[in-house]
Amino acid sequence: MSFFAIYKPNQGFATRVVTGAAAALLVAWGIYWLCDELSTLRPTVASTAVLQIDAAKLGSEPLTLEGLGIKLKTPDAAEQPSDDTPTLAVTSVNYVAKQAGLQTRDVITHIGAVPVSARDELIKALRQAEPSAGLELTVGRRRSILLYVQAASAVATALVFAALLWWILNKPRVVDFMIATESEMRKVNWPTRREIIGSTWLVICGTLLMALLLFTVDIGFALLFRSIGVLEGG
Repeated sequence: MSFFAIYKPNQGFATRVVTGAAAALLVAWGIYWLCDELSTLRPTVASTAVLQIDAAKLGSEPLTLEGLGIKLKTPDAAEQPSDDTPTLAVTSVNYVAKQAGLQTRDVITHIGAVPVSARDELIKALRQAEPSAGLELTVGRRRSILLYVQAASAVATALVFAALLWWILNKPRVVDFMIATESEMRKVNWPTRREIIGSTWLVICGTLLMALLLFTVDIGFALLFRSIGVLEGG
């Protein structure tokens, strides 16, 4: 039998559909749980970008962070673009550097060919740069790929379980059992709505009467045992 062939397609439809829907609900819950667990990993991809700032936009004054519209902070360990070398992360960018493509969370690693790893090194390199020759910034970037990881995991999980469910629901023994189950279900004489309501009230009233009886017996035994000194009065 081919994998894509449906075994006895016109029989056991209801039981197959209900089984498939229940399995799909469980798989959907599992995918939700998996995506939630993956969100704690925060996977990222590191890259490097070289940004060129035109000399016409720099003027003739010594270059400064304020003049470029850049605000920096010393990043946490999780924001380092490569090894343990200290780096400087951009928290805000405007004006000239923004037009050149600088983004927040970028980490400046070089001014021209000069490596920088601290604020004072960066300021010194900017002062020594020649505005008339333009400015080259090398930055490290980390791009989150969490959404892609979650989507790929969800699709892979769904495909695997869909193939498994298709295979199970087309096995002759399983299908024959479902067909027999559906046949027996159709022979059942299902109660009417009025009968269900009546039976429900009967169970509720019976339970309340049983609880009242047990409460009365409990009180009676308590009084008896106190009267003969087995229990202390109170």
